Amino acid sequence: MIECDEQELLDRISQRKAVAGQEQLAALQASIRATENRRAELERLIQSLYEDKVKGAIPEDVCARLISQYEAERREKSEQAQVLTEQIDGFQAEQGNIQLWLEAIRQYGNIEKLDRNILLKLIDKIEIGEREIIGNQKQREIRIHYKFVGYIG
Repeated sequence: MIECDEQELLDRISQRKAVAGQEQLAALQASIRATENRRAELERLIQSLYEDKVKGAIPEDVCARLISQYEAERREKSEQAQVLTEQIDGFQAEQGNIQLWLEAIRQYGNIEKLDRNILLKLIDKIEIGEREIIGNQKQREIRIHYKFVGYIG
């Protein structure tokens, strides 16, 4: 496929990954915004509690308990934001994976004998479907999932 129309293949892979990925990226970005908003709100709540305690509007034990709860949630949100940021970074790095795959395919494009090392470098997994009899022939669907780009249908 690369030899016939490399650009068409790359466009097809990019488009497939983009459609699935844009929804995932948008969801991750929305989650990180919500997490950051909640963290900012918790900061305001903690500050307000300190001010209420100083004014004597809230008992010290209630203030200490609420601050402890807010601090725990703030730490949790910070960790959650870090995980989401790492997921976004990983998603964006996947775009470069298409080029890595293309280079690997070019390297092994004219092989004469397929061996284990080549399979390990190029293929993530192979799915073999149920055997079907069509006419007088036995057939199976075979789906090859390549490293870096997944299944190319």
